Amino acid sequence: MSDPKIAREVAEKEIESWCDQFECVLDDGIGERLTLAVMAGRLSLDVESEVFTLKLRKPLTLENGEILAELKIEGPTFRQQQAATKGTEEVNEISARMLSAVTGQPTGILDRLQMKDINTAVTLIGFFG
Repeated sequence: MSDPKIAREVAEKEIESWCDQFECVLDDGIGERLTLAVMAGRLSLDVESEVFTLKLRKPLTLENGEILAELKIEGPTFRQQQAATKGTEEVNEISARMLSAVTGQPTGILDRLQMKDINTAVTLIGFFG
């Protein structure tokens, strides 16, 4: 990782406050992934709207010429969760459907993102229970 924009202690406190807000507990591996993203200045939370913003490692140029530089990730509804699991037990398929639902991005666009961004985004869904 390049020089952090945010100190580790500050990033860990930030994630701890998110866990308090969402009443969740993270295991060490997940907490470390999010800590590194916060330290790099790529991950933030709008506390009022409870929407995470994940800046992509590598912006994506869409077919219409627009640049996708970040994902907004909000909590899924029960209906979105049901739709994501309908007809499949395949974990990657469920994750792709759920991530599409909470970001508003089609799975075809998500398929083009780097795995590190996908892993961080999927991890964030856990904050919503």
